[in-house]
Amino acid sequence: MNGSEDCMHVQLGFQTKDLLDCSNMYVKPQLSYQALGTLETFNCHFCLYVFHSTDLWYCEQCFNSKNCFGCVGLRNKQFCIFNRQFSKSEYEKEVAKIISKMQKTGEWGQFFPVEISPFPYNDSVAHGYFPLSKSDVSSCGWKWGDRNSPLKSEAKKSSFLKEDLGGFKIPEKISDVSDDILSEVLACDLCTKNYKLQKMELDFYRKMKLPIPRICPDCRYASRMKLRNPRQLFPRKCDECAVEISSPFSPDSPERILCEKCFLSKINR
Repeated sequence: MNGSEDCMHVQLGFQTKDLLDCSNMYVKPQLSYQALGTLETFNCHFCLYVFHSTDLWYCEQCFNSKNCFGCVGLRNKQFCIFNRQFSKSEYEKEVAKIISKMQKTGEWGQFFPVEISPFPYNDSVAHGYFPLSKSDVSSCGWKWGDRNSPLKSEAKKSSFLKEDLGGFKIPEKISDVSDDILSEVLACDLCTKNYKLQKMELDFYRKMKLPIPRICPDCRYASRMKLRNPRQLFPRKCDECAVEISSPFSPDSPERILCEKCFLSKINR
């Protein structure tokens, strides 16, 4: 948080003011509640990725727009509901009706529910931060994506056959990899999930002289997440003055942890 004031429960913000329960808010966003990914906005609530806009409610990827409700992908629009154009008086009348209905059903004041997400929970970023089991996800009524089985029938058509996984054998050296691999279906060495390479990805590996990865993007992401500290705070004592503090580093971690006072005394010497 830089250059911000009067905010609560905000993660990542630049020159923000009067925000509550928001994340990734940049360049003077003001007066927002439960919004994610905004740029120069005012009075935008329950919105996702809206830029240079004002007075938006339940909108996603709307730019240079104002006075819109439940809209997606609009540019330079005003007084729209569900991407349909209204006059100013019609807009105000219809929005009031919608809000009244949402208040009765308990939907008003809540961000977009997980139930309408097109993505399975275990394929979302949420699973990386808050991992849940399949049974936990199912009990909440959310989607779970079962890993696909290797495409063995496809694999048998290729000279790069990897029998045990049903995918394709990847050459050891990047110099031995031809563009033909872009049309091949690969299989992860860890979970056997199928994945493919993109042209820009292959160009990068060639430029950096890196071997083709043998694990899928999901497993690579999971391994990176494991390198991060857990999303919790542990009770610890300052290693300098022994005062009680909270730290993302567990008590048995080797890092030396200081309270704010001791830390500042060290760096200000």
